[in-house]
Amino acid sequence: MNIRRALGILAIVALGATGAACSSKSDESKKKDTTTTAANSGSGDAGEDETTTTVTDDEFASAMQEIRSGIKAAGSDECKLVEAVSSNPPTPANPAQTKEFVLTYVALLNAIGDQLGADTENGKAVKEAATQFQKAGEDNDYADGLLESEEISKLMTGEKVNAAMMAFSTSSQKCMTTDSGDGADTETTIPEG
Repeated sequence: MNIRRALGILAIVALGATGAACSSKSDESKKKDTTTTAANSGSGDAGEDETTTTVTDDEFASAMQEIRSGIKAAGSDECKLVEAVSSNPPTPANPAQTKEFVLTYVALLNAIGDQLGADTENGKAVKEAATQFQKAGEDNDYADGLLESEEISKLMTGEKVNAAMMAFSTSSQKCMTTDSGDGADTETTIPEG
């Protein structure tokens, strides 16, 4: 399973929704400069053009911190939350970057849980997923392959989490607009599935 696609679909926001999961597990990935790959566009399916970029751990951490700051600043504004995570960060390529990604995604899941209502069944499901996601990261020392693991896949695609994310998707549709270039915003249709 492409973890970036799964996580992005679950969040129904652009955090990695178009990225391709690809990281180097060689000794090269343990260096401070690491190579990560992100798809240019589309679903991240095989055969698409990809752009490879080199991102240091510090650059990766800075990008993740910027997203987390946006999540925090969004507060109870659902559209600001969607906007805060609309970037396409690089794929984590080592444990340090995986940790930053997990921290960011946990913040996103908790914010979505709050948007859904922390005391509602949907809100509780997403917040529990955030807790379990963070625990899995900690328990596995943010190891290479964590994001592609069966444990994370099952956690993020469970029935309750899916139902909660569909509720968030429905609610956040009002936030999905694009600039048509003529100064007018137009709605973006997000296909189901």
